[in-house]
Amino acid sequence: MGPVIGGYVAAASWRYCFVIPIPIALVAHILIFFLMRKDLVKGRVALNHDDSRRSGYIKGLAIIDWAGLITFILGVGLLVLAIQWGGTSYAWKSPAVIVSLVIGGVLCMYFFLHEYLLGAGRLMARIFPRQVPMIPSTLFHKKDTSILMIINFSAGVSLVSAVYFVSYYWQLAEGYSPSKAGIQLLYYTPGLGVGVYTAMFFCNVWPRQTFYPLFFGSIVEAVGLGLLTWAVSNRKTTLVNVFLGVAGAGTGLRFMPVVLHAAGIWPSRIVAIQSVLSFTLPLGETIGISMMGAVFGNKFDQYLRAIDLGNGSQFTSSTRPTNLATLQSLSPTAQEAVQNAAARSVMFAFVSILPFMGLSIIAAVFLGNVWIGKPMKYGEDGRVKEGENNGMIMSYPFLLGLFSGNVDKYKSEMDPIMDQVAAEKERHTHRKPDVEIAGTLPETKPYRNDGRE
Repeated sequence: MGPVIGGYVAAASWRYCFVIPIPIALVAHILIFFLMRKDLVKGRVALNHDDSRRSGYIKGLAIIDWAGLITFILGVGLLVLAIQWGGTSYAWKSPAVIVSLVIGGVLCMYFFLHEYLLGAGRLMARIFPRQVPMIPSTLFHKKDTSILMIINFSAGVSLVSAVYFVSYYWQLAEGYSPSKAGIQLLYYTPGLGVGVYTAMFFCNVWPRQTFYPLFFGSIVEAVGLGLLTWAVSNRKTTLVNVFLGVAGAGTGLRFMPVVLHAAGIWPSRIVAIQSVLSFTLPLGETIGISMMGAVFGNKFDQYLRAIDLGNGSQFTSSTRPTNLATLQSLSPTAQEAVQNAAARSVMFAFVSILPFMGLSIIAAVFLGNVWIGKPMKYGEDGRVKEGENNGMIMSYPFLLGLFSGNVDKYKSEMDPIMDQVAAEKERHTHRKPDVEIAGTLPETKPYRNDGRE
């Protein structure tokens, strides 16, 4: 409903769009406080049980990966800034863009090097023995981590392209008002719903596996955006709505399975892997909107400069049409030329992100699989009606195993306990542990990937 409400609010003043989230956030906090208190897990500030609250906060500051935090924010920020500046505010070969790209790239490379060196027994871990890396390098010991990051990144790119740049198309290419353009985006919602409910069926009913929604979702999303690109360039308004829904279905197919697959491959490091995936989605949105904005701006200016407005006058960067009012003030011939230019510019903006969709499909081909477990069911007489079925994982590429008939060979049962013991041993290697680690972890509650402890 956000785009629809935003369209109507923007008709009055775009500034109101920033006011609406405030009461929504306030209501959300109140509901969480009063309705979810019993469901929230109580944490503790101190690392050690005998620490005071003040010393707990002080020791907690020593855990934060400050170098990684700063280099990551600056590196990604400079890269995004360079992409957004390039070809719009500055030329691509300008010092502002080149310096931002170079420094941002170096900082990002250093960030990953720093995270690696912060691993157990390495240089930074010996210098800062209590710091915990933002992105533990051990997460990348399993290829599915990188694959899930690519899939989530492309989902973020797809989301922003559908919600943001399709609105550009409706307003500048078809002359719709902001409110009417917002209503058109509702066609994306049924697509998301179809994708989400299909994923629920794949994961909860049949075949209770994560590979299929992730693989087919990547294909459907890429096909939908590809066809949407064609429909936009040819101004096929009905097909724009249809293919917008198809792209939404592909995106919705992957929301829940990404989370389940990550929990399956890293049952003892759910916080770390989910934090990484939670970042890659908005990163995809940020990179996507920066790239598409730069491409759209460059192409639109290029096409507008070729339009003759009569009496030898032409558009300039300061006089180009940006909304319905300026579009309607043009002559019918010039208005049609501007609308065609806008459609082609939006098309090229979509073309710029299609490689990410293709990369997502290639990554999904090499994805492993997670079989969702089933809890034990009891009859009315208290006897076991259906036995427990623990989750299974497969790190080997599932498609290769399926075609070679070796799925059972590479499939293994989840063992959260052993995975957690290995993680704890690695965490305390070459470090002074806060608590003594025995051979096994006492009172461990394993995560079985079926929604319960």
